[in-house]
Amino acid sequence: ENGKKYLALRDFILHSSENRDDYIGVFAVTVGIDIQRLIENYRDNGDDYSSLILQSFADRVAEAAAAYTHFLVKTELWGYSPYEERDSAKIIKGIGCGIRPAIGYPSLPDQSLIFEMQKLIDFKNLGIDITENGAMYPNASVCGMIIANPDAEYFTINIGEEQREEYSKKRGFSDIDKNKWLTI
Repeated sequence: ENGKKYLALRDFILHSSENRDDYIGVFAVTVGIDIQRLIENYRDNGDDYSSLILQSFADRVAEAAAAYTHFLVKTELWGYSPYEERDSAKIIKGIGCGIRPAIGYPSLPDQSLIFEMQKLIDFKNLGIDITENGAMYPNASVCGMIIANPDAEYFTINIGEEQREEYSKKRGFSDIDKNKWLTI
């Protein structure tokens, strides 16, 4: 329709009738509470510059850890793409086979899914807390899915109000929840 592609993450997961191996998993990484406390200490003592610089650094480290975790899964743990280059620029940019959409990002915009993820990952054991609004603490933490399909690609979900209403109904969202959890 109009030359546009309409994608969903489900498009990249084999149906059970395919009777072939497929891989999908979840991950979480964090820089840890010590850096978060230092960031807060700077902020609380009026050093906003140092707080912002350290938070920016911590966010980049968390993203790099997520990218490297994905690389290790692809090349060693699951081994579905064992010959990918160990090129840090490509790893950080997510170039290669498969994707790792994070909750709250454009292809996975329902922030409430963090609570479903919490059923699969022991966040507490990793030193991560989830706020009532679905935010991760320490702030420099990332979680999401890893999808192995070589045709998988990142995309942005844009849905109309009718689709938003239908999704909200299926998830059991009230009008308040719908506006709270859906970033689209």
